[in-house]
This record gives sequence, structure tokens and C-alpha cells, in this order.
Amino acid sequence: MSVLALPFSLTRNALTYLRKEWLQYASWEASQNEFARARSVFERALDVDPRNVPLWLTYTETELKSRNVQHSRNLFDRAVTLLPRVDQLWYKYVYLEELLQNIAGARQVFERWMAWEPDDKAWQAYIKLETRYNELDRASAIYERWVSVRPEPRVWVKWGKFEEERGKVDKARDVFQTALEFFGDEEDQVDKAQAVFGAFAKMETRLKEHERARVIYKVRSRFHFCSHPYTRRFSKRLFPVRIGTPPTLKIGQPVCGVHQI
Repeated sequence: MSVLALPFSLTRNALTYLRKEWLQYASWEASQNEFARARSVFERALDVDPRNVPLWLTYTETELKSRNVQHSRNLFDRAVTLLPRVDQLWYKYVYLEELLQNIAGARQVFERWMAWEPDDKAWQAYIKLETRYNELDRASAIYERWVSVRPEPRVWVKWGKFEEERGKVDKARDVFQTALEFFGDEEDQVDKAQAVFGAFAKMETRLKEHERARVIYKVRSRFHFCSHPYTRRFSKRLFPVRIGTPPTLKIGQPVCGVHQI
């Protein structure tokens, strides 16, 4: 009996064995330039095991080696539709489009991927794509979407640093101020905001805006004091912090009942 004619009720070991057989058979047909036969084998294999990621990858690679680019694109489209949580498929798909200098196509693939709210590496990959082609405003917009999906301190800090590095200092300040406003002054949120305070102050220090930095450090210490009354911690660098404390907080206003210095 042919391996391709076996019943679908297969044990795991049998299925693993068949994967190898299918891949060898299909690859051999492709090496003979029998692409129609190779595709038939791959398709029949996918009918039995459609969630087999190595099978999809081998199929697409075989088509690419044969310069069947459009068919490879179609395969990636089918694969990510069926398996949208498999990042490896998305990365390969994006890489193909960029390799072909189809940046608009790569962007469309990323947009589909981001709709699934993938992990941080995926968002960073999208940002790097836009940065490589000097589309910095697009990259900034992606940061904004990323932080709306995952408003963690590390994401806010990355966004702020990105704006600083491209020379958009006012935008960077807006990012940090918005982050501090987002976290607010609840105890658990103040702890989260420490990284934002620190990054904000360091930026102002790099810009030699020492008075701004000083204010940021002072406000951070006040907030930390409020959330931990028995373990008040002052920064060892009571130096640079910025005027951009939470937008609702003005210099001279009381913080936790204590006026700022």
C-alpha cells in the first residue's frame, strides 16, 4: 500500500514517519522538475496533516527554489490564515516580500499579523522594517499602536528613546508624560512607573536639561515615598529630572500632602 493511501486514523508515530516519506517523495519529484507531481504530494500530505509547520515551510521553499514565487506567496497566505499564531510563518512571509522589494506587500503582511496582537518581537520587527526604509513617522505610529495593545513600562520607554534618537525631543517628552499620566499614582502603578521616571530623567540629563531632570527625580522620590511610607527611597542621583512629571502635577503643588522643594 502506498504511504499516501493509508487511512487518516493514524497514530502519532505513524504520522511522524509519513511526514518524512512525504517530504522525501515531494522533494524528489521537484528535483526531477515534476512540479505538478510534487505539488500533488504536498497537497495530499496537507490534507492529512494541515497543521504541520515544517511541511508548509518545505513546500514553500521548494516552490521558491523552482522560482515559482507567486505560488509560494499563495502558500504563505494559506499557512498564516490557518495558523495565525505561528510566528515563524509570518516571519518567512514578510522576509519573502521584502526580498522581492515588495515593501508595500511586506507592510500588508505585517498589518495582518499585528491584528493578532503578537508578542513584542513581532512589533519590533515591523518597526525595524519601517526604520530600514527611513519611514520613521510610520515607525512612530506603530509604537503608538503597540503601546495601546501592551502598555507596559518597557514599551513606553522604547518609544520615548526612539523619538529622542530621531531628534523628536518634544515628542519623546510627550510620550513619557503620557506614560506617567497613564500609570497614575496608585501604589501598584507607581511601582510600574519607576522605569519611565528613570528613562525620562536620563533623557533630560543627556540633553543637559539638568533642572528638568532634577524635577523628575524629585517627583519620583515623592511618589515612591507615598507608595512606600516606611521605605522612602531617594535616587542616588538627585540630579536631572524633568518638568514633565505627570501632566496633572505642577511644580510647587503638594504631592501626598507634601510640597515639592
